[in-house]
Amino acid sequence: MGREDRLLRQRVMDQGDLIDARHVASGSGGPPILCRTTTQGSYPTVAAKVFVCTIETVLGPLTENADPAFTADSGLIYVANLGAAVPPSGTYWLACPVPNGRFAARYDGTP
Repeated sequence: MGREDRLLRQRVMDQGDLIDARHVASGSGGPPILCRTTTQGSYPTVAAKVFVCTIETVLGPLTENADPAFTADSGLIYVANLGAAVPPSGTYWLACPVPNGRFAARYDGTP
């Protein structure tokens, strides 16, 4: 193994350490999760409520100008809306993990 290989490996390990430290410092369980609001029972009619969401995976080619495809994973999560508007059922949003294993997102309406 050459000097350049060792240097690159060390840089990758250092970046991984920085990412891990950032997650611990934020007090969260990890990066945001792409999810989509869905109706499980009675869909909320007030903004400051908890919404049921499917966890989504983004598929499709990794090329510029490609059409993404979204597919629901098997799990559901419950997301507290911090915004001022009720997201329509089927809205995609990023849910951020917060302490206690919960999720929060913000929906203020469409621009």
